[in-house]
This record gives sequence, C-alpha cells and structure tokens, in this order.
Amino acid sequence: NGINQADNGKYGICKNGKYIIDPTYDSISHSKNGYFLTQRENLYGLISPDYKVIFNPKFDSIHW
Repeated sequence: NGINQADNGKYGICKNGKYIIDPTYDSISHSKNGYFLTQRENLYGLISPDYKVIFNPKFDSIHW
C-alpha cells in the first residue's frame, strides 16, 4: 500500500496490491493532512486523503 514506482518509471498509489491512482506521475509525495502532492512535467497537482484527484498537474507550484 502507498506510493509505488511502476515499470514505466512513473509513480502511482496502490491499495491492496492494485493501483487506485494510475502510475502516470513523475513523482508523488505525502503532504499536509494526508494529501498527496503530484508532479508531472514540472507542474503540480493534488490528490485527497481518500485518493480523489483534486487538481491534475497544471500549477507551477502549490503552497498552503
């Protein structure tokens, strides 16, 4: 369970051995309050603690 790197070199999130967030990100990191910060092509997005994509990577940075 957690953030995993797939054979394609991209990162996704697995739960019970299956990807619940497909491995399409250059990086994923844990952030505040259980949120996940995602990165793809130098743009940033956000995934909620219940694994829903809030924002696809489209921002130059995310701060809170």
